[in-house]
Amino acid sequence: MGLARENVDYLRKKILGKWTWIFLACVISLALLYGVLVEPQQVRFVRISIKNRRLASVLQGIKAVHISDLHLGSAPSLPAQKVMRLLQYIKPDVIFLTGDYVQWHGGRRAYDQALAFLGQLEAPLGVYAVMGDADYTDSRKSCEFCHEISNFSSPVEDRHVTFLRNSWRRVSAGSGSFIVAGIDNEKRDDQSKILPEGLPQDLPLIILSHSSVVYYAVDDTTDALMLSGDTHGGQILLPRLFWQLSGLKPDPLHMYGLFRDGRKTLYVTSGVGTSEVPIRLGVPPEIAVLEFEQ
Repeated sequence: MGLARENVDYLRKKILGKWTWIFLACVISLALLYGVLVEPQQVRFVRISIKNRRLASVLQGIKAVHISDLHLGSAPSLPAQKVMRLLQYIKPDVIFLTGDYVQWHGGRRAYDQALAFLGQLEAPLGVYAVMGDADYTDSRKSCEFCHEISNFSSPVEDRHVTFLRNSWRRVSAGSGSFIVAGIDNEKRDDQSKILPEGLPQDLPLIILSHSSVVYYAVDDTTDALMLSGDTHGGQILLPRLFWQLSGLKPDPLHMYGLFRDGRKTLYVTSGVGTSEVPIRLGVPPEIAVLEFEQ
């Protein structure tokens, strides 16, 4: 009798163990399907409150949008189409772009898709952009972001996007002016001169940089907002310790979100597209709507 009972208990545990593994396999499979087929398409807009008195003095009430990391390929992109619909709904006054418009080594058609997307962008106060590292994977096609294909010495005139390559622009808004500066490449020998020369000191400052690594080179006393992308928020929601130990990202301390150190502020967006693996879990694609407060 005791032996029979032991056999029954053994079979029960074996069956329960088998079903536990089957259940776990189903959960993992469903999560992967969701991460590949659903979440990457769920582009949302998030409202980010920027508390900066100088910027708010000029930009309070202004609709500013931050977009990054489209990673467009050779085929039309559903997330990019959703971004355009969101922009039509939001009607931004100014748009900031922080790079990686094409997939890594995406080919000429990927650049064509990116250029077509950029050609649709327009805002009353302008569209300002920097390049990402993926955008340089075809050096000749990358020139077309800024220059006419027929004459690379002539700037593009049929798009409303101003690319800032270690340069800056003064932008006039309703109640004053502000500066948009673009940092093209964070790998410099002299990190003390990361900002473009000649920046006016008396105007509010917004810095665009594809990688947030540049943030470390900006002095804490600099009253500025930096906008970056590059990380995609990791694409999968994982503890910060994982990114610190893995070394997979150049700036694991600023994977996603709003950060402030001294007088400088950083917002790192999760971006729109994916890179390396086409999956998102817990880090949906977004465009950020910036709201400036005193």
